[in-house]
Amino acid sequence: MPMGRDLKSLNEELHALEAELKLIENAQTTSERCEEIAKYVRENEGYDALVSKTPNNPFTQARKTGGGGCCG
Repeated sequence: MPMGRDLKSLNEELHALEAELKLIENAQTTSERCEEIAKYVRENEGYDALVSKTPNNPFTQARKTGGGGCCG
């Protein structure tokens, strides 16, 4: 064990690293899902057809109202 570091501080660091890893894994999953959606849109009917099939999609609502979707 490194000098000057106790078990509590090592445990806290471990939990922080685990939380960071979880964020990275979630981002990777989200990125992979976005790539799947983009591929579907390119290979099939296009963006307008995709959002018309998902009426509760915030981006669909934004297009109808002129707003910014889930991002404002």
